[in-house]
Amino acid sequence: MKCIQYNVARELVTALRAKDNCLTSGDLEWYDKWEAKIDWICKQFLPSGSGIDCGTKLDEERSTERRLVFTCEYYHMNKNGMYDGWTSHTITVTPAFDGLDIIISGRDRYQIEEYLHEVHQSALEAICHEIDYSVNPVRNEMGYYFQEEWHPVTV
Repeated sequence: MKCIQYNVARELVTALRAKDNCLTSGDLEWYDKWEAKIDWICKQFLPSGSGIDCGTKLDEERSTERRLVFTCEYYHMNKNGMYDGWTSHTITVTPAFDGLDIIISGRDRYQIEEYLHEVHQSALEAICHEIDYSVNPVRNEMGYYFQEEWHPVTV
């Protein structure tokens, strides 16, 4: 295998951990770079529109390296196609052996949780980062390593 692919969820966890490490070490330059990367990933990949009119937001305060927490609001339509109110939701994502466990909380008005689960799972499992071992491989005493550069995958 010459290429490793990272999905959005894994990339966000990695970036959050790196950002926290920069804060701990006092490296504000890289802290800002990691923050910009997190913002870019969220804007590019997280669900927005189609009822999630204010977009999905990463709750960095509640997220850890074992759990990602997002918030969103959904603008509902009634059976006549008229907008009839908002519901607020929290999306909690944890790793699982077969992908991601996603829990949607908030009022399940018009059975919206199924839709929110589907769009967030699709977004978080999308491939957003590739590392190609064939580009600038570096060998050291532990085996093959590489100079990691972040190459976003175009969607």
